[in-house]
Amino acid sequence: SHVTDLNALAGLVVEGNITTVITGAVLQLATNRELQNRLRLALQQLPCSSNLNSDYLAIKNEPLLHQIYLETLRFYSPSPPLARYASK
Repeated sequence: SHVTDLNALAGLVVEGNITTVITGAVLQLATNRELQNRLRLALQQLPCSSNLNSDYLAIKNEPLLHQIYLETLRFYSPSPPLARYASK
């Protein structure tokens, strides 16, 4: 079986270094035991099935995991900062 929704992964690969984001997420979880416990509980409550695509979508749509992902992008952006200047 295969994963059909690669939008998030493709965005990271095209826009920057995925290793930075993954390392940042692992660091966030490793240094915050309360967050680890909350995520573990949330993932344990997800329904399991024999359909990998269904399980992937359930994990992908987990709100706490999405929040961790967004917070990691905020702290460890995979793309270099852009300088903006006023034209007038």
